[in-house]
Amino acid sequence: HLLVHGTVLGPDGQKMSKSIGNVIAPLDQYEKYGSDVCRYYMLAIIKTYNVCCYRESELKEFYNSNLANNYGNLLYRFIHLAQKKEINIANEDVVESSFRQNVLELKNKSEGQYTNFGISDAALTINEMITFGNQYFHKEEPWKQDTERCEIILNGISFLLKIASELYYPIIPDGAQKALNALEKKEKIVLPSGVPSPDSGIYQCSVDEDCELVSVSKCCSFVAVNKNFKDEIKSTPMICLQVCNFTA
Repeated sequence: HLLVHGTVLGPDGQKMSKSIGNVIAPLDQYEKYGSDVCRYYMLAIIKTYNVCCYRESELKEFYNSNLANNYGNLLYRFIHLAQKKEINIANEDVVESSFRQNVLELKNKSEGQYTNFGISDAALTINEMITFGNQYFHKEEPWKQDTERCEIILNGISFLLKIASELYYPIIPDGAQKALNALEKKEKIVLPSGVPSPDSGIYQCSVDEDCELVSVSKCCSFVAVNKNFKDEIKSTPMICLQVCNFTA
C-alpha cells in the first residue's frame, strides 16, 4: 500500500517558500523537540489526508495536553502510588469487568482506525482511552483505599496503560517502549522522551518528592489537570507534579 498524505502548508496557510520565509526546517524541529514529539504532531494531530498547516504552537500545545499532561502524568502518578503502597500491578485477573470492557472497546476502535490508515483518528481514540483512565483514577481515589481495593484500581490502570502504550508504539516508539518497560519494572519515568528545550516554555519539574507542593500558581498542568485533587496532594505529596508547563 502507498499512503499519500495531504499537503503540509506553512504556519500562515500558504505553501512553504523560501521567498515568503515560511519554511519549517524538519531537522531544526527534530533537534528542538526530539523524534517522538515531532512524530506525534505529524501523525496524530495533522490529519492524514487533509491539507493542513504546520504550526509549532500547536505542536507544543498538543505535546502538553495529550502526551505530558494526560499520558505521561497518569503513568507517573500511577507508578508512584503503586511503589508507595507496594501494590502488585501485574495481576490483570482483578481488573473490574466493566472497566476492562470499556478499554477493550476503545482498543478495538483504535485498531480499526489504524487498519483503515486513519492514523490521527487512532491517536485520538488512544487519547480518549487515557482520559478515561485518568477519570477512573480520580473518581476511585486509590490513595484513600485499603490495599485490596487499591490493587483492583491500580491493576485496571496498568491494564489500560499497557494497551495504550502498545497502540501508541507506531506513533511514538521511543516513549511507548519506555512506558512499557516502566510498567514491567514498576519504575517512574517522565514521558515523552523528547522534552522541548527550555526556550520553548516547556520544562521538566525536577522537584524533590519529599516537598509538599511546588509553585502551584505557576504550573498550568496542575491547574488544568489536577484542580480537583487538593485532598490527594495533601495526603500524598508530589503525586501529581512531574511534568509542568510553566507560565513564568
